Amino acid sequence: MGTRHLILVWYKGKWAVAQYGQYDGYPTCQGRDIIDFITNNDFGPRRGDPNSDQAEVTKASASETPPKDNIAALKLALDNNMVKCPDDEQSDAAEPSFSRTISAGVLSSIAYAKNQVSIVREVEFVTDYLFCEWAYVIDLDKNVFEIYSDKESKDEKPGRFDDLKDVKSTPYRPAMLASRTFEQLARMKADRKDKLFCSKIEAMRCGDEEEVEVEEEEGVANNGGID
Repeated sequence: MGTRHLILVWYKGKWAVAQYGQYDGYPTCQGRDIIDFITNNDFGPRRGDPNSDQAEVTKASASETPPKDNIAALKLALDNNMVKCPDDEQSDAAEPSFSRTISAGVLSSIAYAKNQVSIVREVEFVTDYLFCEWAYVIDLDKNVFEIYSDKESKDEKPGRFDDLKDVKSTPYRPAMLASRTFEQLARMKADRKDKLFCSKIEAMRCGDEEEVEVEEEEGVANNGGID
């Protein structure tokens, strides 16, 4: 189903990835894919080009591969400059990473890439409240995962997207619906509560839930302002 969204990665104080996706943007799709990646429960991109070199790296079954650390692999790939942003003349639309269907699959494509992965950073799309229905932030500096949808009125608290031009020039910013640390996601996945968590976020956006339940423990991530 056509549900436009962004997959964003914040690393070392800047946006490293802002991948546009056109289909299956709901938390029960992209949200769960990202949680699987963060908690090392994925087996490579589920969407996009299954024949790409990047996708082939992580297609083996769990019994055939040693334990992995996707977050460490993603950080290493970014540190090694495995992502490039070619201009329009250099862009090759045939590259899987440019596909509008790869979505969260771009995370493993980058993390386990053999060669540089071409992407288009579309951070500003997060402020297109009509067309960008969902946005997912993986903060590698704070080990936090955030889900955004729609907009909210700005208040005195700093927001993650406050430096964007469209946020500076309007009274609105993207609305954060949920935030969890990577550690919380691991416990959630182990308890098989990730599907329920993502379903509640979808319901909340539709007005069926007032808020997403927060785990009763210390260390719950708050509104993700950038230090």
